[in-house]
Amino acid sequence: MSMIKKTKEQLGAAIAGAFMPALSTHSTLGWIKSRRGAGWAAALMLLLMPLMASAAPNQFFGSCAATSSNLTGINARISRFTLNWLSMQATNGGPIDWNAAGNPATDAVIAALLDGGKDVVLVAGAQWPAWTGSDSTTRSDPPTAAQVAAFARAAAVHYYGLRNRRIFMEIMNEPNVTIGWDSASISLYKNILAQSRSSIRSVLTSSQVTILGVVLAGTPWMQNANDVTTFWNGVTTGTNPVQNNMDVISYHVYTIDSVNRPPEIGHDRGGPLRTRLINSRNLIRNVGFNGPIWITEGGWPTQAGEKPPVTEAQQARWIVRMAVISKGEGLNRFLQFRFQDTGVLHYGLIRSDGTQKPSYSAYRTLCGVLDDTAVGPTNVTYNQNGLCHYRYTKPNGVVGHIVWTVTEGSSAQVGISVGTNRPVYTKAMSQPGAWTPQGDRSGTYTVTATPNPMYIEVR
Repeated sequence: MSMIKKTKEQLGAAIAGAFMPALSTHSTLGWIKSRRGAGWAAALMLLLMPLMASAAPNQFFGSCAATSSNLTGINARISRFTLNWLSMQATNGGPIDWNAAGNPATDAVIAALLDGGKDVVLVAGAQWPAWTGSDSTTRSDPPTAAQVAAFARAAAVHYYGLRNRRIFMEIMNEPNVTIGWDSASISLYKNILAQSRSSIRSVLTSSQVTILGVVLAGTPWMQNANDVTTFWNGVTTGTNPVQNNMDVISYHVYTIDSVNRPPEIGHDRGGPLRTRLINSRNLIRNVGFNGPIWITEGGWPTQAGEKPPVTEAQQARWIVRMAVISKGEGLNRFLQFRFQDTGVLHYGLIRSDGTQKPSYSAYRTLCGVLDDTAVGPTNVTYNQNGLCHYRYTKPNGVVGHIVWTVTEGSSAQVGISVGTNRPVYTKAMSQPGAWTPQGDRSGTYTVTATPNPMYIEVR
């Protein structure tokens, strides 16, 4: 026996010995012993691979208004909160109550997220107080750039100081809606972002507080939305263009209209999601911004309220497909809106009473499959009215596939090339636990795609 082979056998025996109490069935021991010639370590790794496949935390996917334990439950790593300035600072220049009853981003909530290794996005400048001279129910009288900048700086210093860990700060929320898209509003937002950045950078670096700007209600490219196009063209030209005053650009990718449609088709104002993402990326790069691109809101409501609802089953499959398409087009973060239903906002993965919707296990499954070990996914087949097929890879030669059909009630046969004698595993859309083994396969493995995304891994 060669020294290398002998070392493999000794290592395999040691690892196997450590796991024997958990692997004590006759079938398991027999399986390992039958492959002893190939090395016990290799055999044991193959056995444990289904358990190890989703072990890495996920920093691409997140959820809005999620606590640390909420994120742990869905295997995600980033949350986003809107700071309720209205309830936090009662008077002009007065003290800021970071734990005010109306502010969801209390010290305890944010500290727990940071202690748990999670990332936090905080929205500064939304929900402005009456002392700014503004009416928070209209866009006709927003706060001044100096007022927002002062609050943003105070928030950056406070929340970074909780644990001296980096935080992410969005300046305003959907300013093309909350402020407006006329020339005066466009100029105001550019000044708000520029002054906020200057004020924060006077005390904290970009590695301490990362600034997100634009925060569009929509994507920079929309097929039929003059308000969004006008705002985008205005804020990226002239004095203080936004691309000079942010570290990350963020926008929102809803496909909600008078009639809800899946992300592959989109609504009349926006168009198909993938087209929007590709064209938006081109617009962003063409104005000279080469930093990360984040989606900080996306989703569908399941009850009537702010927008027309979809069914809970549609929400589950559509949010997974939206997230996969977004990652497939090279975006850097995706945050589902929002973790729990509240008030008229019924976009949650869980209902207001705390019970889980189908989207909870679907999103949790996605976050476990496309964890931080996954490279991709890249598009194999994309038909916005038919079949969608994405491919990703993982260490140790694992090749994964995600397949679905777009039209409700449809199905399609998909052939997956697996090579020779490769173990194949499958996972349904809402199957957060172990993968389902399909045995060793050769040639082509055929699966039936439906509107619910299905995962296949060849190992």
